[in-house]
Amino acid sequence: MLYLFLKHNRLSGSVVLTQLPSSLCLLFLSNNQFSGALDLTRLPSSMSRLYLGNNSFSGTVDLSQLPQGLEELDLADNRLSGEVFISDALFDGVEVENTKLIKRHMK
Repeated sequence: MLYLFLKHNRLSGSVVLTQLPSSLCLLFLSNNQFSGALDLTRLPSSMSRLYLGNNSFSGTVDLSQLPQGLEELDLADNRLSGEVFISDALFDGVEVENTKLIKRHMK
């Protein structure tokens, strides 16, 4: 499976992102009613675009182990909070509008 488009539905519940198919490149889950914590530490290395915006995900999020080929990550309009340590290069491709994340430089 290369692509999974489930955006703009009324899907709800938690999402397990740690056991996705290794060949998955694009995952669109935006504009649903998903909730719970997000574990982005074991995404497939093939993942280039991940859209999780406009849901009700909550808690902190670890962006330190994202796939190197990830070009776009949309976390906008969720209930995420806390500090995130990410590089400047990655931050340009991350959409966090209306999300309480604070950018801090990695050491």
